Amino acid sequence: MLGYDLSQAWTCRTCHHLIAVGPNLQVYVPYEQWPWVDDMNIVVRTAGDPSALAGSVQAAVREIDPAQPISQIATFREWIDASVGARRFTLFLIAGFAALALLLAAVGVYGVTTYSVSQRVREIGIRMALGASPGAMRRMVLRNALGMAIAGAVFGLVASLALSRLLTSMLFGIHPGDPLTFLSVTAPLMGVVVAACWLPARRATQVDPQIVLRQD
Repeated sequence: MLGYDLSQAWTCRTCHHLIAVGPNLQVYVPYEQWPWVDDMNIVVRTAGDPSALAGSVQAAVREIDPAQPISQIATFREWIDASVGARRFTLFLIAGFAALALLLAAVGVYGVTTYSVSQRVREIGIRMALGASPGAMRRMVLRNALGMAIAGAVFGLVASLALSRLLTSMLFGIHPGDPLTFLSVTAPLMGVVVAACWLPARRATQVDPQIVLRQD
């Protein structure tokens, strides 16, 4: 679909706000009944490539009025991209910082879990000497780490729900408290926590009970 602005680009001044606000009532009247309007826009629907139709529409306009200037031609996709460009850049920045925070969280969880396992080597060795299986030791380490991660996730979800109202102006077609969005963010985070804890948990099962007991 192509939009043709035939004078002072009224669409340029308003299109950037159309997505951010809801639809309003419109009244269409013949141009002759509204003579003080100083600009005009033409919208053309096409089943093919909109850009290929630009020359034909320009020629049709010049046949009607050769002196009529055409100040701007753009597809609807270009109008939409321009209208959300600033918000999209802001959201890309937020996504970049979120990815960095996720990486730092993974490194932090890995470090804390590794330290915790190193402090509990004697306990793990005794448990294994008494018959605990490697799988049970892995589950114990993962359970402790996931407990802290779940507590942090609950706190983060509550804080996110409270602060999501600040992002309302950047969202289109989605509610700030959309449960699917929060689920799609929390699930990968918990997956990263499990991945960060897996290596320390695996190392915990490689403890030799005899060596641990001899150290005492």
